[in-house]
Amino acid sequence: MTLQIRRNKFASEDLMKRACRQPKQLKANKVKNVSKNVFGTKLGRVHMTKQDMGKLQTRKMKGLKKATQKKDENSKKSPGEESKTSVPMDIDL
Repeated sequence: MTLQIRRNKFASEDLMKRACRQPKQLKANKVKNVSKNVFGTKLGRVHMTKQDMGKLQTRKMKGLKKATQKKDENSKKSPGEESKTSVPMDIDL
């Protein structure tokens, strides 16, 4: 069996352009900055301007606040007065 190519002429440019045309609806829009991980979760990247760290509102630390209050309470008591928590107790069993 022998095969021969008999027609080697292309169509006119106008006809070729119409034949190879693809509708715009079939083309999918490119989605930027979105990807999927191994489990299929959709991840996105958001671009933001740099933040000024001086203007960020931070929380006050409770541990530091309690320590300063205890010092203030101890300094307000008279020197002869003892606090109940600091009295050692001797128990014989």
